[in-house]
Amino acid sequence: MLTYPGRPLGEGDPRRIGRYAVRSVLGAGGQGVVYFAEGPQGDKVAVKLLHAHIAREPDFQRRFLREAQIMREVATFCTARVLEVGVHDDRPYLASEYVAGISLQELLRTQGPCSESSLHRLAVSTLTALAAIHRAGIVHRDFKPANVILGPEGPVVIDFGIARVLEQTTTHSGIMGTPAYMAPEQFTAGATSTASDIFSWAVTMAYAASGRLPFDGSTPPAVMHAILTREPDLTGVPPSLATVLAACLDKDPGRRPSAEELLRHFTGLDTTAVSATRVRRTRPAPFLLAAFAQVAVFAGTWALAYTDFNSPPVYPWAPILWIPSGLWLLLGAVLLAIRVTRRNDAAGPAAHRTGGHERR
Repeated sequence: MLTYPGRPLGEGDPRRIGRYAVRSVLGAGGQGVVYFAEGPQGDKVAVKLLHAHIAREPDFQRRFLREAQIMREVATFCTARVLEVGVHDDRPYLASEYVAGISLQELLRTQGPCSESSLHRLAVSTLTALAAIHRAGIVHRDFKPANVILGPEGPVVIDFGIARVLEQTTTHSGIMGTPAYMAPEQFTAGATSTASDIFSWAVTMAYAASGRLPFDGSTPPAVMHAILTREPDLTGVPPSLATVLAACLDKDPGRRPSAEELLRHFTGLDTTAVSATRVRRTRPAPFLLAAFAQVAVFAGTWALAYTDFNSPPVYPWAPILWIPSGLWLLLGAVLLAIRVTRRNDAAGPAAHRTGGHERR
C-alpha cells in the first residue's frame, strides 16, 4: 500500500487540481490548504489551494495570477521552484516542487538550537534564497522558520510572494504575517520592503541560534510593543553572529544591510559589507511614533475587551472607552518619543567620535 506525506484526504478535499492528482494534505493555514500531489509523469509537487473566501475578492484572481508569474521568474537557488499557477473551482492554486523534509520550526522544536557551523550554512542558504527573491522584485513578507524546509540538498525557502496579493484585498483586515517575526514598519501603513525581510531573517536566525525570540512577549500586543521599543535580546547567540543580527534588527529599515551584503559577509567576499558601526542606538524613525501609539491602543483595548483573539468581548461596553484611552496613550507615546530623542541627541556626539562608515 502506498503511503504519502501528511494526512489522508477528507471528504471535502479535491482529488485533482489542474493536471495534478491529489494524494494527501500537507498542511492548512490562514491562506489555504497545501496538498501533496503527483503529475502525469509521477513528478511530486506541493499544491497550495487558496481559501474560497479569499478568492471571492474582486480582481483577486487576476492579481494572483500576475504575481505568480513573477514568482516563476525567481532563480531556483535554495527556493522551491514554482511550476504552475491556475484556478480550480474559482479558487486560485499554485504548484511548486515538493521538497521532502521537515521545517526549521519543527527541527528547532524537537532538537533545540543549531550548532555554530550549522548556523553558518543556514545563513548562507537562506540569504541566497532571499537575494534571488529580491532580485526578482519580490518581498517575501512572511519569512519565518516554518517557511524554511530542510531538504536533502539543504535548506529551501518556500511560500514567497503570496502575502503581497493578500495584502491588497479589501476584505483583509489587520496585519499580514507572523507578529514575532515582523519588522516594525509592518505594523504601520509604512511601505514593506526587502529590508523587512532582512529583519524577519535575523529574528529567525536568532531563534535558530538560541532557541528564544529576540523580542518576546506573552501576548501578540506585548510582542509588537517589544519589537517597536526594545533592543533585541541576543542572549545565547554566538558573538560572531550577534553583531551581524543586531545590524539587521535596526528599527530603521534604511540602516539594515541587504541580502547581497550579508551574503558577501558570510562567504568572506567582503567582510566589511556589514559594518559594526551600524549597531548603535538611533533616534526613532518617524514611522515609529505612529506605530507605537497604534500598538498601545490595540494592546489596551485587547486586554480590556478580550480574553483572546477568538473570543467575544468580555465587556461589550469596553469600546466606549477606546477613544479617550487612545488619546491618552497617544499623548504618552509622543512624550516618551521626545524623551528618547533628546537622550539620543545627547549621546550622538560621542557616537560620531568613534568614526567609521555608516550606511544611510
